[in-house]
Amino acid sequence: GPFAPVPPPEGLPPNTPATSPPHPSREGEHRRDGGVSQQAGATADWSLTAGSSTWNKLFDRYYRKKELYTMEWGEDVDLAKMVVAGSRFAGPIAMIRDDRKVSLIGAGATLRPTLTIHSCSGQLLASIPWKVPRLAEMGWTDNERLVCVSDDGTVLMYASNGRLVQTFTMGPECKDEGVHASRIWGGGAVCLTRGGSLVYVDDWEDPVPRKMPRVGDQYGEVVCMEVIEPRMTASKGLEVLLAVDKTVLTVDLAGVTDHKLAAGPVRAMSVCPNGRMLACFTGDGVVWVLTTDFAKNLSEFPTKSQVPPTQLAWCGTDSVVLYWSKLLLMVGPYGDWVKYSYDEPLCLIPEYDCVRVLSTSSHEMLQRVPTACVEVLKLGSCTPAAMLLDAKQLLDANDPKADGVLRSILDSLPEAVWGCVLAAVEETDVGL
Repeated sequence: GPFAPVPPPEGLPPNTPATSPPHPSREGEHRRDGGVSQQAGATADWSLTAGSSTWNKLFDRYYRKKELYTMEWGEDVDLAKMVVAGSRFAGPIAMIRDDRKVSLIGAGATLRPTLTIHSCSGQLLASIPWKVPRLAEMGWTDNERLVCVSDDGTVLMYASNGRLVQTFTMGPECKDEGVHASRIWGGGAVCLTRGGSLVYVDDWEDPVPRKMPRVGDQYGEVVCMEVIEPRMTASKGLEVLLAVDKTVLTVDLAGVTDHKLAAGPVRAMSVCPNGRMLACFTGDGVVWVLTTDFAKNLSEFPTKSQVPPTQLAWCGTDSVVLYWSKLLLMVGPYGDWVKYSYDEPLCLIPEYDCVRVLSTSSHEMLQRVPTACVEVLKLGSCTPAAMLLDAKQLLDANDPKADGVLRSILDSLPEAVWGCVLAAVEETDVGL
């Protein structure tokens, strides 16, 4: 993996109290329109071309943030008080009011939450009254079915148009003991009961609840839970990661493994999209990256904040993104980092190669710039594809230098054309 142990980068913000996350530097900071505050921890290498002027260089790779949509759901949507679940590959977005948080309810409005499904641009697709016990977890299947797990283990599955497709229960343990935590992945779901039982289903077509080894309460209270999908594990079976006290447990069908970590307690976890790496936020405010078999420590990054982030997610397989109120921190390979400032609440939706940033007003994509785009659009690039693009821009400007640039790459013209095609595939700007 690209992560490696490094010393803490110089130039980090001064230490902040435990009651607040690190504050961005005020000098050179841009707000919602630009959104980026590149700190001393990241290499200052800014391209001036149209396609790369907003790239951030973290070590030897570039990252960019692009707006996909202006949201159409109105300013009355407060993501800070919502449970939000976005389907992968830019699929639908589901949300429901989080009744664990205090919300202002207008006159004439019902106290019962309403589950809504929206498109990526915020258009309302469905509105569903919530009539079952409190929601424990919500997520999407691989074929874009919305799965809702309630506090008593009842599972409701909806199509993106709001039609109820299926309902079943996670078993008597969930009903009797209640659901403490739950996780949903594309092919199944797992629930941890308040009594320490783990129950899962791994086939949406035949959702038969199956038991995993019981954790009980001998390890202490479970702070957070993550899953490694069966297709990503060596055994091809489900693995559940539980952060308890000062260690992390791995539970599979063979038993419970205590990794006896010394860097705990772990307050938040996120599994890499390929299932090989685990990002943890410790009680000391360190972003700790290690392999999911816990055999190798890859990176430690001090955030100088003991407040756990609201969300911790991967941006592809190269960087980790943490969100606190009004602050997004991306930690790249080898300790480089960059901050983005926001004036409104956010929700992170991880993808295989990027992370989508959802707010009340916009829908953005934060990703590593594909290699094909770097070769064509990076300032100073002399690849045949970059030279071909330069020739095209000179030709559009009626500059006679276009002929000389084009003649210089005649022998590499097929390579140049193919390079531009590969870069175009990765772009969302129709102007390019």
